[in-house]
Amino acid sequence: MKNPFNSWKKPAIILAVAAGGAFTIAAGDNYFEVGKNLEIFNELYKNINIYYVDDVNPGELIDTGIDAMLESLDPYTQYIAESDMEDYRIMTTGQYGGIGAMIRKKDDGVMVSEPYEGYPAMTNGIKAGDLILKVDGRDTKGMDTEDVSKLLKGQAGTKVNIVTSRDGQAPEDHALTREEIKIPDVPYSGFIDQGNKVGYIKLNSFTQTAGQEVRKAFTELKEQGAQKMVLDLRGNGGGLLREAINIVNIWVPKGLTVVETKGKISEWDKTYKTLSEPLDKEMPLVVLVDTGSASASEIVTGALQDLDRAVIVGHRTYGKGLVQQTRDLFYNSKLKVTVAKYYIPSGRCIQRSIMPTMTRRAKRSSRRTPPSSRSRPPMAGRCMTGAASLRTSQWTCPHCPRSWAGFTRRTSSSTSPTSTSGRMIPSRRRSGSPSPRISTSSSSLS
Repeated sequence: MKNPFNSWKKPAIILAVAAGGAFTIAAGDNYFEVGKNLEIFNELYKNINIYYVDDVNPGELIDTGIDAMLESLDPYTQYIAESDMEDYRIMTTGQYGGIGAMIRKKDDGVMVSEPYEGYPAMTNGIKAGDLILKVDGRDTKGMDTEDVSKLLKGQAGTKVNIVTSRDGQAPEDHALTREEIKIPDVPYSGFIDQGNKVGYIKLNSFTQTAGQEVRKAFTELKEQGAQKMVLDLRGNGGGLLREAINIVNIWVPKGLTVVETKGKISEWDKTYKTLSEPLDKEMPLVVLVDTGSASASEIVTGALQDLDRAVIVGHRTYGKGLVQQTRDLFYNSKLKVTVAKYYIPSGRCIQRSIMPTMTRRAKRSSRRTPPSSRSRPPMAGRCMTGAASLRTSQWTCPHCPRSWAGFTRRTSSSTSPTSTSGRMIPSRRRSGSPSPRISTSSSSLS
């Protein structure tokens, strides 16, 4: 009997050779290894599909294999299936089709935490605190926010029926028409100290309109008399690189290097500079960061710090200094792959060390290696050779031929000043200036 799986071998080998041939220079002529392992994987999958005691779902099994393979590289190289393209579009554009509300988990149900003004949820009488009981007839009890969010999202112009309950009252039916929702990059701007004329801009993300929104907010505050500015990047996980450069350009002169990228392929060795004249080169600027500030947030923070344009206040940032590019795959799917690393103007990479998932081969090797002799990744920070000791009036790193006067650490729960990648920076924050807070609870857009 002819084995139906033998027909897989030739396409797999051809694909492997073609892929290897395309990257012969970059990959070091390893296409034979790729072809061999694809053939092994083909045989492995064939035998599991035929002989495994229970039925297997081919799609789920392959997805598990893909995810595990990419996870062994870094947390940011990801396979984006066709079913996840809507989430990818929201991440890059800040736009989606939905009812315009933030939802969150409450006990074993899901509640509306914030309806957006002017969008279907609010215009149809849905308020913060309403429990979502059903969506298009499906009971939401026991669902998490992600599942309910997927039910509420959809193509703009389509209908969705929602049943809600408020404070134990009788359920209410709502027939809504989904609209195109644009999440603002700057949800709030204003004054936090009117007397001292201190302006405040909260930036939540770096989508396609981030630079434009920050520029508009800054211009309006300056026209209203702002003489000092606070840019809040806490909880901002990043986004588009070009928007980070545009935002730095608001306060930094034309022609200065903001960030460089360096990769295995020479086409990713690029230098990004400011292209326009700034709106203000002199106004005192403070940038707030925390452990949730990552990627584009760290580029903005690091550039403003290295160019001596801002004081950075907060906690150590996340440490994501990797560049991702999306590549189109078959069946409307994509691969988001790490292609380079970011370097801020001082030449330092903000990427923290990553412990990748160990393969079976690596696990066997580690078992044979004494624990004391295994290499440890360096800590995130400007000095990558060890941890620095911090003192109230002076900070000295035993591995660096320099010491920094005026560095402080707050031992209480108050905000402590740190750099983009871990170095303590001088605390120049004036007493009496309030520190705006943001919510860190998990929630979903709908």
